Amino acid sequence: MRFLFLFIALFFVAGEAYSQTPALNRFYRENKRNAEVRGKLPGWLLRIAGKIAIDKNTEIENRELSKELIKSIGKMRFLYNEDHTIPGARIEQLRQDLHRESFEDLIRVRSEGIHFEFLIRESGGLVKNLVVIYNSEEEGEMAFFSIKTSLSLDDLAQFLEANFKKDIQEWIPSPLEEEPVEDVAF
Repeated sequence: MRFLFLFIALFFVAGEAYSQTPALNRFYRENKRNAEVRGKLPGWLLRIAGKIAIDKNTEIENRELSKELIKSIGKMRFLYNEDHTIPGARIEQLRQDLHRESFEDLIRVRSEGIHFEFLIRESGGLVKNLVVIYNSEEEGEMAFFSIKTSLSLDDLAQFLEANFKKDIQEWIPSPLEEEPVEDVAF
């Protein structure tokens, strides 16, 4: 009888530890056939590759922070396609589904056919899941990443600011500049 209870407990614990959320699972299944590049990578492989990449890349500004953060990365699923985008309505539906599953928007950019969504799910003061979606209807390019993590929001903010601030600012259109007003006569 103990064996049966142990087996049932391990089944549920293993299922929770390995699975992503239902919305992410459904989105991945629906779009993986159209993706040129798709896959799942275990956390240990990502950590090893990340350490090598940090050591070899000379453009990384804050190496120590990056090395510390790489330790908190877990399993990742990804999709990439150069000539097949996801309809904007489908991305919005995924975003709404993820909001129902306790995800929050961290960064959201929509501009001239470009959708960039960066969502997180926190638990116990730590970011447990990251979801990144990039979809450009102009260029016909799509990328999707779902990553399990265990890092603090402050560490994530420092990492994004150090490594991606310039890229994100390029996507955001600049405000219209006002022309200087010369003398006005009434």
